[in-house]
Amino acid sequence: MQPAFLSVVTSEAPVIKPTATSTGRRTTLANWIASADNPLTARVYVNRVWAQYFDRGIVETVSDFGKAGTKPSNPELLDYLASNFVKNGWSVKNLHREILLSSVYRQSSDPREEVLKADVDNRLLGVFPRKRLEAEEVRDSLLAASGKLEEKFGGPAVFPPIPSALTPGESVFDGNRLWTVSADPKDHNRRSVYVFVRRSVPYPLLDVFNAPNPQLVHSKREVTTSPLQALSLFNSDVVFSWSQSLAGRVLREAGNNESAQIDRLYQLLYARNPDKQEKASLLTFLDTQEKLIRDKDTNGTFALNVPKDAKVQNPVRAAAFVDLVHTAVNANEFIYRF
Repeated sequence: MQPAFLSVVTSEAPVIKPTATSTGRRTTLANWIASADNPLTARVYVNRVWAQYFDRGIVETVSDFGKAGTKPSNPELLDYLASNFVKNGWSVKNLHREILLSSVYRQSSDPREEVLKADVDNRLLGVFPRKRLEAEEVRDSLLAASGKLEEKFGGPAVFPPIPSALTPGESVFDGNRLWTVSADPKDHNRRSVYVFVRRSVPYPLLDVFNAPNPQLVHSKREVTTSPLQALSLFNSDVVFSWSQSLAGRVLREAGNNESAQIDRLYQLLYARNPDKQEKASLLTFLDTQEKLIRDKDTNGTFALNVPKDAKVQNPVRAAAFVDLVHTAVNANEFIYRF
């Protein structure tokens, strides 16, 4: 049996050029995989990128382009993206830019009756499909909005704090405890890609938002909606601490004007300004929450959760603003792309 390419993909015969230190077979295969004449590589890659943005690939079975897989919903679009990808020197940045600047990505996710009748599964993307952020994106977005995200690149994995109830006692692995929190506090706020992956102790905030199981091969992540996700965002001490930092950032950047504070909060979390009704509701929330906190603090023993790294003139009002920020962080608009 001589080396050759898959006959179901191409009839091209490999031209193998041995060297003094190699048979040249693997180099020939690698060159063919990345060749402009290979009909498969570019299509598979652009389809996976498309699926990341729209939750469904042009070929829905992103890991199966064979007869057992589904047919492309728009073969012309798949060919166009793949050919442009190759023409642009396999530039991933250009591919992302082309998709993000397209009208299909920039359209609204508001449902339309005529689209529902013509395409009940929205396979042709008549409206933008609402898509929840992936687990790492949820955590990193919280850190980025709060101003706590550490931009350091590279290095070994980190161990952020986890709830004490999940700390695995004195169990050891290679002489170390299964989850020893990183000594440097800055490591606690590194990007989620650097969080250590351990099968027996998954990082809770990522695990609850469907971070992939490292014991299984995944071509597409599961997306579930459960009460535990909302409870994790609402009750997590870590998330509340980030909300305090976000509140402090808003106060530093927007000053003492509460209308400007709400505008800045919406810009950081939702990339837009609030409308008049939303702003009025939030100001009413502030008044109500301030009264509740004052009622609890009648004897001066109630601990106030004030914004971090910000000067406050009225601690009770500032604590109410932290609660407002924490409420905004828990909104669907923050963890979904509409």
